[in-house]
Amino acid sequence: MSAEEADGEPGAPEPATDRQPGRLVTGIPGFDAIAGGGIVAGRSALLVGTSGAGKTIFGLQFLTEGVRQFGERGVLVTFEEIPEDIARNADSFGWDVSGAVAGGALTIIDASPDTESSDEEFDFESLVAQISTAVANVGAKRVVLDSIGALFPQFKDPFAVRRGLRHIIESLRPLGVTTLISAERSEEYGSVARFEVEDFVVDGIIMLRHPLERRTRSRTIEVLKLRGRSHLTGEYPFSIRPHGGIEVIPRPVVEIKQESSTERVSTGNEELDRVCGGGYFRDSVVLMSGSTGTGKTLLGCEFVKAASDRGERALFFSFEESRSQLLRNAASWGIDLAACEREGNLRLEFRRAERMLLEDLLLELRALVEEYEPERIAIDGLTTLERSSLPEAFREFWVSLIGFMKERDITVVFSSTRALGMDVESTTEAHISTMTDAILVMRYIEGGGRAHRGLLVLKMRGTEHDTRVREYRITSTGLSIEGPIESVAGFIPGAATMSDDAPRTTGG
Repeated sequence: MSAEEADGEPGAPEPATDRQPGRLVTGIPGFDAIAGGGIVAGRSALLVGTSGAGKTIFGLQFLTEGVRQFGERGVLVTFEEIPEDIARNADSFGWDVSGAVAGGALTIIDASPDTESSDEEFDFESLVAQISTAVANVGAKRVVLDSIGALFPQFKDPFAVRRGLRHIIESLRPLGVTTLISAERSEEYGSVARFEVEDFVVDGIIMLRHPLERRTRSRTIEVLKLRGRSHLTGEYPFSIRPHGGIEVIPRPVVEIKQESSTERVSTGNEELDRVCGGGYFRDSVVLMSGSTGTGKTLLGCEFVKAASDRGERALFFSFEESRSQLLRNAASWGIDLAACEREGNLRLEFRRAERMLLEDLLLELRALVEEYEPERIAIDGLTTLERSSLPEAFREFWVSLIGFMKERDITVVFSSTRALGMDVESTTEAHISTMTDAILVMRYIEGGGRAHRGLLVLKMRGTEHDTRVREYRITSTGLSIEGPIESVAGFIPGAATMSDDAPRTTGG
């Protein structure tokens, strides 16, 4: 249920029923989708993660989105940072915390323990009174306690802290506020929180992770528990954007369509159109697989040039070449990509895969597509992206990206590079080949003392196509496909071959 549908008012919590409590929409992009509509309204949820996982950002965003989207006021209780530092950090995300405080929409309570205090000196009753007064004064609907782990090192008896925190939680419940309590973990996977705070009476547990593997960190979020309502299980990637904060990336739900497009789009090469049975279907995802130098980038350039010639918008995204290098190479094939740009029909984007997290890249690609609205997309250098990523993260990226493109009926071509001599499916292709609608294999063939190039349409869903290996050349006018190579064998990696004198059919 969306925020607008709940109780007929934006941001209103989903109403409770006799069987299940209502939900409060957090307003954090993507999170409410995996949480089944939000967190439990009027109750408390535990937000856990290691240092730097994004707990404070999540809590601040929960409060500021409540004010911005739904007019719901909030109270932040900080046990670590001083209010001035919190406001300054929030400014970097575009959140005017100082303005919200000045306007009475947000109250910050500095509950940082005195390093010289003891458990006998810390007054939990006084803190409960402060929070209750602040909630009443501003009419708060949301409360964040950040981070309770800062209390434990200061006290001799950890059970006294647990009792005090339990008292805070139980005192907030009659006030009808929805509370997030952040706590630190000592490791990414293991016990819920460092100080065993999971025994608190909470109605939800949200886990933030950013493990380091192969010198790369990836951020994920998991809704471990939300009392009384179903939610999506497992870890989901999220990004912390410089101007916007946390954005969670749910796995897309790609429905099997009752009708698929029968409209064809040109590959940009008339000879290849014939080999493919008339071109690609408009909603196709095409994988171009081949060794380095076999012409995959050239086919991508011809593909987007064909869109520009028709007055359609196209996006070319490269992870391997610079802008000047691509323009120079395209010009050597007789393709003026710069002219397509000037006409407004082409957008060229270049990124270094080693410098990007996949979740950040996915959100950037989605934003580019929503802004530019291309009808065709070529992504060159997918293998480079895969080499700099964790396997599971790469698969998540691919599934989410393809789902997004399929929803918009965009024709997409990807290139994947095979190492010379590779006779098994590459890691990249193992992740993506089953989701593609067409696969083009481009390989070197040695014969007559020189290297030849061969192309095979290995897969083309929904249409007949030429199943022969065709020789091709790269010329100053593009890619020229010539006749079939009858004597080649072993072109398809891992496929069985027939000898020249073997029968092609059998009776029976």
